[in-house]
Amino acid sequence: MLHLTTIQQTEALSQVQALYQACFQTLLDKYQDFETNPANEKLESIINKFNMEDNKFYFIIYKNETVGMVRVIVGKHAARIAPICILPDFQGKGLAYNAMLETERLYPKITKWQLETIQEEPHLVKLYQKLGYQLTGKIEKMNDSMSLVYFEKNK
Repeated sequence: MLHLTTIQQTEALSQVQALYQACFQTLLDKYQDFETNPANEKLESIINKFNMEDNKFYFIIYKNETVGMVRVIVGKHAARIAPICILPDFQGKGLAYNAMLETERLYPKITKWQLETIQEEPHLVKLYQKLGYQLTGKIEKMNDSMSLVYFEKNK
């Protein structure tokens, strides 16, 4: 069974940084996006986001093991996932899909969900489409080999 655990202490943020590095390093190596890839994010930046009132961080727990994390930026009626990640050894098992559903259940008053992902990673695009997210048409070119596509899901 998968569940989310709220991250409440800044001491846990070094674990978030380690998860970012483990989950996103392959994509950083592949696309060389040093500006926005979470694997390259400094601990100070993570701490600053953690201390923002509208930012919520959750560990994704599967069989009593931390297998990933999700950060949610919560507004009055809209929320943004930025980012969600699953450790490489646990990818392809439906954990991101279930973690997204669980994240949405935590916020029943949210009517619009937003996120972005790498256009050149079709399995990520398909994951969000399977969850009911729709492409907005916004595409942001990050470099010669990578673009971000933006999604929304209205409830």
